[in-house]
Amino acid sequence: MLELRLDLHTHLKIAKRTAFRPVDAHRAAAAIQRRGLHGLAITEHAHGKGFWDIYQFLLREHPYRHGRFEVDGARFYPGMEVTLDEHVDIAFIAPIDELRRLDDAFEHRLTDGYHPTAYELADRVDELELSAIRVAAHPVRTDKPAGRIPPELLGHLAHAVEANGRFTSEQELHSLESLAAQIHTPIVGGSDAHVWPQIGAVATSLSATSDRFADVRDAVLAGRCRPIFGDNIDRRIQIADRLKSRDKHRLPRLSRMPHLSASDSFTV
Repeated sequence: MLELRLDLHTHLKIAKRTAFRPVDAHRAAAAIQRRGLHGLAITEHAHGKGFWDIYQFLLREHPYRHGRFEVDGARFYPGMEVTLDEHVDIAFIAPIDELRRLDDAFEHRLTDGYHPTAYELADRVDELELSAIRVAAHPVRTDKPAGRIPPELLGHLAHAVEANGRFTSEQELHSLESLAAQIHTPIVGGSDAHVWPQIGAVATSLSATSDRFADVRDAVLAGRCRPIFGDNIDRRIQIADRLKSRDKHRLPRLSRMPHLSASDSFTV
């Protein structure tokens, strides 16, 4: 078995309405190397402007094999964070073709700002037989608690629940452990970083047969995973917040949807 250390919740955009900057992908890859991790999942918000621009750039500039990119020595697994009508977030980590299928599975595309209900998302995922890792993102966050969804439905939707870099108090972790036990899922870790200093604040250790997406997915589904916590998490969050706030005020906001749709043509 191969031990992989992956940050399973990251963003390569500063904010939903700022444009993707290629330099942020390179900064993220450098941060991964410095933290002693092997890779990350790009769980960008589906309804954020320019969602598909990220993958257009990565496909053009970096090798994409077996469901993951190779960026400056780091593995980047494609993903998408979907906000439900109930204001609960489910992160999908999946090959690009599977993300396209998910985006196109509703009356209106997720990347055009559509927010399905939990029942609707569950139906679509079952119909598609989607090859993805599904994670209940920051499920103990007070303004987006996963408890808004009935436990049996949440357990159907999520393969794992997330220890999130911003919610790591003893009480929050205790609540997370209780939720994981209630819906019979493992716990994974993700930093929820929007800027590089936060990457790896919380990550995931997996025992997988390889770093191919399919084997990473098998490891999560089999429960061969656990969260790992970095040093000085609170300090990293503070630095990241200052940097994110500064850049959000400096960068122009996108007011239109200039991105590629899921069905526009670029080659995998």
